[in-house]
Amino acid sequence: MSSLILSLNTATWQPGLVLGHGDAFTSRKNTADDDATGAVQTIEKLLKNSEKRAAAVTVLGKTVERCKDKVAAANPAMLASLFSVLDSITDKQFEYDIDWINNNMQRTRTPAAAPAPVAVPQPIPVAAAPLQAPPAAAPAGALSGIDRSRAKLHVTKTFQNPALGPGGTFFTLGWDPKALRLVSGGKEVPITVWEQDGTVHKTIDCSGTYVCCVDVETMNQLVLMCGIFEPPSPEGYKSRIAIYDGRPGQNYNQIGEIKRPEVEMTAVVRALPDTANIIAGETIRLMNNAYQEQIGLYDLNNTVKPGSTTSASPVATFNDHKQLVTCLTPLPGQTGVFVSGSRDFTVKIWDARTGPTAVATLGVPQGDFTATTHLEMVTCLDVAGDLLLSGSIDQSIAAWDLRAVGHTKPMAVAGATSIANYHGQQMQWQNGGILKASLDGSPIDKLAAVATVQGLFTVDFSTATPLINAAHAFDANGSNTPKQYSDIKWSSQTGWLYASAGDRAAVDLLEITQA
Repeated sequence: MSSLILSLNTATWQPGLVLGHGDAFTSRKNTADDDATGAVQTIEKLLKNSEKRAAAVTVLGKTVERCKDKVAAANPAMLASLFSVLDSITDKQFEYDIDWINNNMQRTRTPAAAPAPVAVPQPIPVAAAPLQAPPAAAPAGALSGIDRSRAKLHVTKTFQNPALGPGGTFFTLGWDPKALRLVSGGKEVPITVWEQDGTVHKTIDCSGTYVCCVDVETMNQLVLMCGIFEPPSPEGYKSRIAIYDGRPGQNYNQIGEIKRPEVEMTAVVRALPDTANIIAGETIRLMNNAYQEQIGLYDLNNTVKPGSTTSASPVATFNDHKQLVTCLTPLPGQTGVFVSGSRDFTVKIWDARTGPTAVATLGVPQGDFTATTHLEMVTCLDVAGDLLLSGSIDQSIAAWDLRAVGHTKPMAVAGATSIANYHGQQMQWQNGGILKASLDGSPIDKLAAVATVQGLFTVDFSTATPLINAAHAFDANGSNTPKQYSDIKWSSQTGWLYASAGDRAAVDLLEITQA
């Protein structure tokens, strides 16, 4: 009996084949006197597998049609478990079959307990509002007794997910200030949600996806992920955005997904605070096979739905960048206002309420779109209070005063000609290129952590000439080679810095000490 059902474990969904299996099985059930419990367990297992669910529903329907009395006589606990799984299936394509099964078994479908609705505010209004200077932010957990000119980072702990095997790398980090949890993602690894001490809270499977970016929408504790399918999905999609529910009791279940066939790549995704919107840097393939770089603005109300997999288009797009949009960050206290950086060397400020054109391009003299502050790709952005940082592969990191966005020059720049303190030795800061900068949440005002090709540093932007100190973070091989980190995030509550190792699936925890 059960061998026919078990053969479906390797079957591809073919209606004729599956109906044949169902007829053969139910005919045997009518002539055989064996227990139905094993078959009930097997059908339940197949119902849980989305790829084999159609076959399992068909077989269960045929079984009920031919021998429902024997199904009803199966072990009551196993039968209850089967119907619990059946009741949880919400796919529209199975609605008729499941209703038919329930009617014939003389039972009423038990609706699954729905999580509380996601409390997203209304989309950004169309009416324009003037760009205002953001309020200055007093950093939480500020350190006392530290000579800021000598502040440096020191690795105090390294943690890994014991469920992961060898290989893979963590490429991106996100921080949830409500739950005090870190989120990591990368290549050939699942998304990991960590408690702040490095304990693994949850491992989220994202097989087949190279996770480019993670972020946390703090109002509802939603984890956002954008990634690239490796290889492209069977449906032909190359990129996706997924949304996971991190609210208490929701276990980071996926509650939304955006997949659009014209999107070749989604490099970055960010939540816009106090709105129902997320923004994403996308490469779009046009009808003539040309490509367009854009920032897509999506409404969470259209995507956060039980079982949602949508090709919903963005509610607005912003197309001023000429090459890949590499980084995005919202401005605190400015609803719908955000900053972008690009491979076209520019940094732009946008107001989603005023339309698709950037309200400012930083570092570009008016009327001159050839001269820019950065001479190569902009790799990172971060903002705290009225200070915005932009980093580039050209080895420079610029500090911008958001109270004077009309200025064509940054208030300070640290670059290859700057002097850095390398553990007591003063040398030129040959950093090889800026990878990431983290300012928000720093325990010392205007002190940024900066990850570069040549290691990790603190950069103090409290003066016109930034003070640079190398971190005490070296490879484990004893060679005193500085560690390279792919992403860094401050915890504003503790003053700790989390840094994802650039060559493996590990996260270092660093604290500020005095050089």
